[in-house]
Amino acid sequence: MMGAPLLLDALGVTFDRYLELLPANRWQWPKPCPRRDQEVLRRWHHLRQCQMCGQMGTTIHHIFGGLFGGAGRSDEPCALIALCDGFGGCHDWVQGDRNRLAAVLFAKWTADQASTDWVRMAVLYGLPLPRPEPDRPRFTAFLEVTTPPWKKEN
Repeated sequence: MMGAPLLLDALGVTFDRYLELLPANRWQWPKPCPRRDQEVLRRWHHLRQCQMCGQMGTTIHHIFGGLFGGAGRSDEPCALIALCDGFGGCHDWVQGDRNRLAAVLFAKWTADQASTDWVRMAVLYGLPLPRPEPDRPRFTAFLEVTTPPWKKEN
């Protein structure tokens, strides 16, 4: 039987263990200290594929302090996600329900594990993160678009 994925971040920390690296009392967590970095934003604006569904034509969005609450609207890779815009796009879908953070975190981890940092993301959010879970239809679309033909099962 296969268990839940480990959800390792870029620093080798599993999602299930990241809270162990922060004080138990949330009020003792480090201050978010959001970063402003135009160079990071410039690099991210070259992404053209939605990190949630794989469609082309995206804009960059801040996960914390932007799409979802939190004090940390920060210009750093762990806090950014490329989402397709337009009527019915992933950006609209995400903003339509604040309970979709789990799907956004899963999409972020799936498409960009190299810049996922569970501890920093929780600090920016100001709360423990919900467990990342895929939105099945959007994740299936992402796999269909991003899986090379030679790796697909016939």
